[in-house]
Parts: sequence; C-alpha cells; structure tokens
Amino acid sequence: MHRAYLPPPWQPEMIMPKEVAHHLLAVLRLQPGDTFEAFDGQGHTASCTVSESSRKKVVVHLTQEPVLHPEMPNFALVLGALKSETMDRAVRQATEMGVTRIHVVAMERSVVPLRAIRGRTGRWLKIARQACAQSRRSWEPVITVHASTEAFLEEPDSDALQADIKIMFWEKSNNFNYIERKESSCVLVGPEGGITDAEAALLSEAGFTEHSLGSTILRADTAVVAALALTRPVH
Repeated sequence: MHRAYLPPPWQPEMIMPKEVAHHLLAVLRLQPGDTFEAFDGQGHTASCTVSESSRKKVVVHLTQEPVLHPEMPNFALVLGALKSETMDRAVRQATEMGVTRIHVVAMERSVVPLRAIRGRTGRWLKIARQACAQSRRSWEPVITVHASTEAFLEEPDSDALQADIKIMFWEKSNNFNYIERKESSCVLVGPEGGITDAEAALLSEAGFTEHSLGSTILRADTAVVAALALTRPVH
C-alpha cells in the first residue's frame, strides 16, 4: 500500500493542501477509489481513500480510526552542518536509520553560514517526511539548529545529553573498542572539515567518548550512516 504524509489535524473528510495533492496524484498516481496509508509525523497512521480528484482539489476520507504508535527510542544525531546536497542525504539517511532528533550544529569548520543553515530547516523536514514514508516510520525526527558546539552543550536537559551513551566519532581518535548498544544513544559526527581539538575537548568534558570509524577517509554522509549503524538503540 502506498504511504503519504498528511498534515494534522485530521478530519473524517479532508481537502488536500496543494503540495500533498500533487504528491498523491503526480507521484503516487492515485485515482478516486484508491486507498493509501496516511501518517502525520506525530505517531498517527490511518487508512485513507481518495474520494475526489481534479485540477482544483483532491478530497480524501479516513476509512478507519487513526492509530497512535509508540514513540521510538531516544536516538539523537548531533551533526556538524554540511554542504547542501550532502546535508540533504544525511538527513534522509538518518531518518531511515531511526534517528528521533537531529541537532544541526554550526561547528568551527562548517563552511555553511548559520543564516543559511537556519533557512534550510523546512527543506530538511520535508526530506525527513519523505524518508518516513519510505521507511514506514510514524514519528518524524525533530530538527533543531545550534549556533555553535558551546550553544548545543548549554542545553543540559537535551535528550541528546541525557542519552545512555554519547559517542563522538573523531578522525583523530584511535579508539576502536566495541560499542555496547543501550536503550538510548547520542552520536556526534563533525562537518566536512572535521572536529577541532578545542571542540573535542569541550565534548569530552560533557561526557562524549571519542571513537574512530577506521583508517580510511569517509564522506561525511557515509560517516553518518556508519556511526548510526554502530550505535542504534536496543528496542
């Protein structure tokens, strides 16, 4: 069954926003009478049927009561801001891997200006929702932007900083020890230029354990997938 994001709140019958209508008709190629699974990114799913479609509007109605799915385990990714297309891929892949929150940090070696980073959060959320549809997850990740490593660490109640394990994957680390998976985890991957010594020291003081991804140089988005695969929470 096809799957599509429908923004909340839901009603028994709904006229689709223009972007959603285009996705249902042009991408999924649904016709009146076709059924698909809707999700709202907040844990709800429901079976829906297209009841009317035209150039002016697309109408769908719920064919079952929405189901609320359990929240996913706390799995945070702290990511030094990457260049445009690389960042898009990292957000998509992190969502597919089950990350519940993405902290985008303008680290010292990030080449993307903070203003540009903040201007792309809407695009990243859209990409994350597409990845949710593909990977059949019901909760979309929360995406937040931080002006610096220090600014990120100044949030002591953050889900990331409260995780059972906090791992910083750093190109200078010689730690290849086995990582025991826990019920919640936080993974930090730096930008294309890497993590500075000063940032690594700050993160270590905050409880992050440095770890290596090996002797080869990985693309930033490849490093994200490798890091997440090693630290996925047990559930």
